Amino acid sequence: MPAPSTDLVRRYRELPFPSGHLGDCPENYLKCQLLSAMGTHANEPAVSQLLLDILASPGEFDLVRIDAAKTVGLDVSDNSPLVRELKGQLWQTVSNRDENLLVRQQAAQCLEFGFGGEAEPAIVEQILFDDDDDLDVRHGLLIYLKSPGAGPLVKDLLPRLRNHDYWSQFDQALDAIAGESQS
Repeated sequence: MPAPSTDLVRRYRELPFPSGHLGDCPENYLKCQLLSAMGTHANEPAVSQLLLDILASPGEFDLVRIDAAKTVGLDVSDNSPLVRELKGQLWQTVSNRDENLLVRQQAAQCLEFGFGGEAEPAIVEQILFDDDDDLDVRHGLLIYLKSPGAGPLVKDLLPRLRNHDYWSQFDQALDAIAGESQS
């Protein structure tokens, strides 16, 4: 008998994909329910692959992609066979200004140090200091600076953040980031 998560993945894959063009419809509502039920199984190969397929498909229903980003951020561990690909896809989503804004915002809340490839420091710097980018995306990158391992990047960016017109308003948050990066 197949695992319950295998049945959930099968049921999801039987629905139209991508389905963003369908908008708010019963099929997309069912996708959200199925994805929610898969959260505790996020590290299983079939579920991890489905999450990757969802995140990599800009044409998929935006609420499903938001849930997929949240699931990757909360439930995917280092035990997942696709951990690097999944967390790397979050970085790709955040760095792509043509992406759905709500999906970018959720992905920005889930970023982890070391999964953005060689471009990771440049992506962080570009988004943090781009006054035309979305504030929620930018704040997600600020939260990212608390990630273990981000210390050298924090050391480089903190003086500029303290002198920036917008970020200088957040002295307490910047102090907390500075303290965490040293521990």
